[in-house]
Amino acid sequence: MQLTRYPSKTDLETCEQEPIHLIPKIQQHGFVIVLDKEDIIIQVSDNINRFLEVEIDEVLNSHIGTICEPSTQRLLQEWKINKRSHVPFTFSSSGKEFTAIPHAIKDMTYMDLEPIAIDWDSFAFQQEMLDTLKQLNTANNESELTGMAATLLKELLGYDRVMIYQFDENWNGTVVAESKEDHLESWKGLHYPAGDIPANARKLFLEQGVRILSDVSSTYSDIVPTVNPVLKSLVPTGQSHLRGSSPIHIEYLNNMKVDATLNCAIVKDEQLWGLIACHHYSAKFVNFHKRKSCQLLAEMFSNQLTVKNTKWVLKKVNDSTNTRAKLIKHISKNWDLVAGVCDHKITGKDLINCDGFAIIYNNEYRTVGHCPTRSVTEQLMKELEHQLSKKRCYASNSLVKDFEWMEPLAADFSGLLCHKIGVDDQEAVMWFRKEQRAHVTWGGKNDKQDQKEKSERLSPRKSFEKWTEELRYTSVEWQDFEQAAASAFVDDLQSVIVSRYGEVNRLNKQLESLNQELESFSYSVSHDLRGPLRGIDGFAQILMEDYADTLDEYGKNSIKVIIQSAEKMNRLMDDILSYSGLSSVEVISDYQDAASLCESIIVEHRLKEKYPNTTVSIQDSMPSIYGDKTMMLQLFSNLITNAFKYSSKVDHPKIEIGSYNKDNKTIYYVKDNGIGFDPQYQDKIFGVFTRLFTTEYEGSGVGLAIVHRIIFKHHGKIWVDTEVGKGATFNFYLANGPGQ
Repeated sequence: MQLTRYPSKTDLETCEQEPIHLIPKIQQHGFVIVLDKEDIIIQVSDNINRFLEVEIDEVLNSHIGTICEPSTQRLLQEWKINKRSHVPFTFSSSGKEFTAIPHAIKDMTYMDLEPIAIDWDSFAFQQEMLDTLKQLNTANNESELTGMAATLLKELLGYDRVMIYQFDENWNGTVVAESKEDHLESWKGLHYPAGDIPANARKLFLEQGVRILSDVSSTYSDIVPTVNPVLKSLVPTGQSHLRGSSPIHIEYLNNMKVDATLNCAIVKDEQLWGLIACHHYSAKFVNFHKRKSCQLLAEMFSNQLTVKNTKWVLKKVNDSTNTRAKLIKHISKNWDLVAGVCDHKITGKDLINCDGFAIIYNNEYRTVGHCPTRSVTEQLMKELEHQLSKKRCYASNSLVKDFEWMEPLAADFSGLLCHKIGVDDQEAVMWFRKEQRAHVTWGGKNDKQDQKEKSERLSPRKSFEKWTEELRYTSVEWQDFEQAAASAFVDDLQSVIVSRYGEVNRLNKQLESLNQELESFSYSVSHDLRGPLRGIDGFAQILMEDYADTLDEYGKNSIKVIIQSAEKMNRLMDDILSYSGLSSVEVISDYQDAASLCESIIVEHRLKEKYPNTTVSIQDSMPSIYGDKTMMLQLFSNLITNAFKYSSKVDHPKIEIGSYNKDNKTIYYVKDNGIGFDPQYQDKIFGVFTRLFTTEYEGSGVGLAIVHRIIFKHHGKIWVDTEVGKGATFNFYLANGPGQ
């Protein structure tokens, strides 16, 4: 439906549906011009005469060239070629200069125009931003990161209060970090209901990125005429940097006694994670360049969140993989599934952080830790029967919401993660969690219900006095990686059950190897990092290209460090993706010329140019190797490049590549006279991210894990002969070829 008039009645009951993207009013710190496709002015804000010596009647229906310099017309035409939204240019008119911030609406051009800031020092500010990025990189965890971001942004932007505001799954918000003037009351830790930032406002934050209100108490200017002549309706102002705000929001800010705000979206995984929320208790204007720089910092903050969370998740995934392998090994010893997960030092309870683990199988009920009685568990299974027949899995952090009869037991058993494991609907594994009693402090009560009962207009609350709510019968939520670990564990159990233990030995060997392999979840996480990493690299490249001439050497070097770090992370992700992807690659084996493979690797990696002092010899009579060509290239490439790298700092570095026969097997080797290592670590070095030397030699810690995985897929074996300071010889054979 096209609107030609903005709704006159606004209150809390209608705020979710309020068309705030069509507000036909703008803030007073700038003015608006709307052009048709011929650059005829068809709408302006009624405050244009405050900035230009023209009247509205003189401007409307005239060409843009009548009020600006020819240089501005050229810049406008250049912008219209690509129409990149919010890419500014200088608008010159009668000796005055403004920052024009354009975006396209169909065939029209909508321009916000703000006075150019005379206090803007691009060099100084970009240097400040680089320093800020450098400090953010030093944060050890999410809590440190949010606190550091709030402090640095307050110093950068100068607002009285800067908060990092995080949304939960229901869009309630929490102030997770704060930096403020000393006389202000702290809001850190306060919770706010979803209605304080309704869905329509969140949508605009996600689209626009950054939003400023420079003077909450100032009246707005109207867009004239109100109805756009081309659209025959209100012109969309959702992307306007000058757009006015909803009366409901203004009333809310007045009740908070806030006079100016800046909000910047924090986007993670293409969803609104939270906001950088800045409050000032007097009018405050921040120019376009600082606002966009704040948006850049929000992007960097989001990338840091992703990186830190990914590291933590990958560790948890690897821990659960190790635990799964040990559990399956226990099961295979005595062919007893229940005893295997309950009777050893490592039990099913250790797979996931929980208070109790239970298994029902073959009419046997066994528990580890704090679990309900068998009768209670069987009642739960009976009522979950229909759901488990569809999804196999049930996860809840508040059992009492689904099963009211559990209320007497809810404090002890608030959370349940349940997986069906057999054909029988009563056979399952379960993890239980106790109540995590919490007191949530809200930043003021929502009086919406009270107002309804009094038949008053539904208006924003006037009180922001803290009040505390006690949460009962709720446990810590089950994380995605925990549910993935449970699903993988159940798949393992079902493989054992279905095979009737016929292939337990093979499965045990496979799972022992998988101790060192990232799960498919690791592949997904690494793959999803590509987007944020491109953002880091892209913005760094922009800084280098656009601001290099204004930066000193320290600034340039800082940007180079960012770019080099992005490249290093990109190589690390390539290694992770290569390693994770090996498990699903089909082996296509044939005879490969081993000597030619090794020679091509040395040439393609330019190893002789990189290590000119190293002597390398390749055995002429080395027999062909039977395996997948791509994997053989990966295998030899990792071993040979490692040999060059770890022998590069000794006198007269030497590398030998060859083969020998032993026990009717052809054994290939790559030998160097480099630094070697303690033989006690020869099994450890094939683990993912395992590096014995982390500072002197570059590397991701994934190369030897890839080698080990390739040899496993070819049913072979690898071992190392080494001593500290006496080099290392990597020996391996593959069992896929004829006669092997």
